[in-house]
Amino acid sequence: MAWWPSIDAGQGFDFLAGGGGGHPRRITSVLCAVDRRAWESDVVDVAADAAFANDARLTLMAVVRRPSPLVALGGQTVASVLDAAERDALEWLADALTLVPPAVPCGAVLRVGAPARAIAAEVADGDHDLVVLGRRPARGLARWTSVSRRVTARSDRTVVTVPVR
Repeated sequence: MAWWPSIDAGQGFDFLAGGGGGHPRRITSVLCAVDRRAWESDVVDVAADAAFANDARLTLMAVVRRPSPLVALGGQTVASVLDAAERDALEWLADALTLVPPAVPCGAVLRVGAPARAIAAEVADGDHDLVVLGRRPARGLARWTSVSRRVTARSDRTVVTVPVR
């Protein structure tokens, strides 16, 4: 197995180091969080490349936010809104899986909850060594409350953010 190769900063990728103690960690599992825009970015490609280069397993993950009980005011139930969101997320995962080369062992997971908490929980539960997330342009306070920053704060693993086109 190889160690994580360095990525040229000119490509627009950011490494957000977790609290790993500064020692290199062998990468055996890569987690890549996807959403409906996964196909618009290079996030799955970067994660698949990292998994392939390290002979590691790739897990694609989608997170569905739990709907507010206020959806009942619109005549829907929380369960029906959640079911629809889960179906959409499964479609995102299926689309993202088509982007992974056959040589990369890959699985998928769907979680319900706040994205940063759900991703951090999956990192811990799945014992993932590297997390790859998409990054959207943010202004003002959104820069400091982004999912990638919150995941980094909750995890001791390296987080790579990939700009979304």
